[in-house]
Parts: sequence; structure tokens; C-alpha cells
Amino acid sequence: MKLLRKTCVIISIVLSSAVSADEGIDVIGKAEVKAQPDQFSLTISIKERGLAASKVKQIVDKKSEQVVNMFIKQGVSESHIDSSMLRMYPIYEKPEVMIENAELEHRVNNNNKVKLPLHKQEQKVQKIRLFDVARTISVKLNSLEQYDSVLEHLVKIGVSNISPIQLGFSDPDALYQRALLHAIDNAKDKAGNIAKQLGVSVGKVISIKETGYHAPSVYRMAAMESKAGFSSQATDRSISAQVAITFQIIL
Repeated sequence: MKLLRKTCVIISIVLSSAVSADEGIDVIGKAEVKAQPDQFSLTISIKERGLAASKVKQIVDKKSEQVVNMFIKQGVSESHIDSSMLRMYPIYEKPEVMIENAELEHRVNNNNKVKLPLHKQEQKVQKIRLFDVARTISVKLNSLEQYDSVLEHLVKIGVSNISPIQLGFSDPDALYQRALLHAIDNAKDKAGNIAKQLGVSVGKVISIKETGYHAPSVYRMAAMESKAGFSSQATDRSISAQVAITFQIIL
């Protein structure tokens, strides 16, 4: 009888250990961190069209110089201004078609045919009609206030296009790491609540996996929202993290 009891106790301990080691509570932990963007960038395009490529480029270069000088006067560092992207491409005339020395037979009905004079099809060589010259200038700004200030100057200079401003973070990874730690805490809380309802305890972590990463470097805001007397505003942006964790169950 005693031997039977000892055997039952041993079996019970083995089963309990097996459940604790192999079975677990799987939870998903989620969290997000919100912060104000502290990095701003803008792209400006200057495009002109004309008969002579050299003269068109001179116009584009002149406007580009005005834009760069304006940014510097507004307190933008020269190292934050990239004006190296220049594109030049020709605009061709539409090809002309000539017709000569041929006939076209046209069947009116089963018995009657009409022959119309046609000409051999020839295509003239394409000729360059105009030149398009465009320069793209990318700028990093210090603040939204600076963005409001430069818009009016860009319009006066006569740039062709102003991109939506891009809002970002100088150190997005640091914000993500904070969100990741909060996600782990969220997973612990979930596992604890589940274990409490089941009448068991949470043990050590069996496995953990990072399942979500959302730390974008830029957000977009409409470029022409701002005008004289208006101040642009940016709300907090969120960076989220997600983890999948399996906790050991202690019976």
C-alpha cells in the first residue's frame, strides 16, 4: 500500500513538471509611444522649358541660386541643402507622315470596285523642338515656424513645385525601444490576469518574439496649408511595438 502511494506521488510530480515545462500561456503584448516630430524636410522643384538648352539652364540656375540664398538667410545650414539633382531632356516634334504613289482598292459591293489614289507612307526624322530643364532642391528645416517663413519666399521666386513637408524623428529607434519595453510589460500583465483566472501562477519566459515594428522615419503634411499669417501645427505621432511571449505555467 505504501509502495502504491509513493508511486502515485512520483507520477503526480512527474506529470506536474511536464505540464510546467511544456505547457504555457501565449500572450501578445502591445504598446505605443507618442512624441512630437523634431525633424522637418522639404523638396522644391524648379522647371523651365525653352528652345535653347543652355539658356533654359541659366534660368533654372538663377532661380536655384535665389532659393538656396533664401534658405541660408532663413537660418538653414548649407550642409542641410542639397541642390545636386539636375535633369535635362528634349521634347521632340510629332512625326509627320507623307503619302505618295499608291492606290487603295475599296470594294463598294460584290460587283463594283473603286480605286482611290494613295501614296507610299513615309515618316520624317524626329526633330528636337524644345528642352526641359529641372532642378530638385532638398532641404532639412529646424522647425515648423521656419517652414511657414520660407513658403511665401518660394512662391515669390516662382518655383514649379513644393512637396508636402515630411515630419520625422531624429532618433526613432530610441522611441521604439521605449515602446518595446512597454509592450513586454503589457504581455506580463495579460499573462498574470489569465493565470489568476485559471488558479495557476506565471513562471519563467519560455519564448519571446518581436512581432510588430512601426517606427516610421517620416510623416507627410500638405505643403500649401501655410500662408502669410498662418502657423502650421503638427500633432503627436505614435510609434508602436508588439511582442509574442510564452510564459511557463506553475500549477
